[in-house]
Amino acid sequence: KDHLNLLKAFLIFRKEFPDWTLHLVGKEYNDSYSKELKYFIEKQQLKEHVFLYGVQSDIAYILSQASIGVLSSKSEGLPISLLEYGLANLPVLVTDVGECKNVVHNTNAVVQSRNSIQFAAALVAIIRDEEIKEQIKKDLNTSVLENFSKEKIIKEIIYMYNQFC
Repeated sequence: KDHLNLLKAFLIFRKEFPDWTLHLVGKEYNDSYSKELKYFIEKQQLKEHVFLYGVQSDIAYILSQASIGVLSSKSEGLPISLLEYGLANLPVLVTDVGECKNVVHNTNAVVQSRNSIQFAAALVAIIRDEEIKEQIKKDLNTSVLENFSKEKIIKEIIYMYNQFC
């Protein structure tokens, strides 16, 4: 993950959208990286705009309240959070790592990793353009349902079972 890149991008993004908030959900390890993130939030006076929730079990409910899903990372495989964003029918902005680009299927929703300026600019562009936002939502939702839904996986398991048994 690269939450620091996301926080830097959010700091830039807030110049255009000062009322927006960033909500970070996931395991907090209370390590030096976690302390660095909290220090950045405090130093940049983002405490009223960035919220850290830790591990949560009601992800679908949390995502139903979101406007956009973001994922900034230095490296990934296939992030579960991206699939959750797709199932929640959210537009997204992700860094070009792992399988993100192959799941999202929309160039407006993918930026270089470790580039907070590009991330912020793309986020502003998505928020400002309803057509782009809707197309990203549609592309991701379709991709997730067609390739990663439980129905799709069950069909593949049954097919493999029938082939080998």
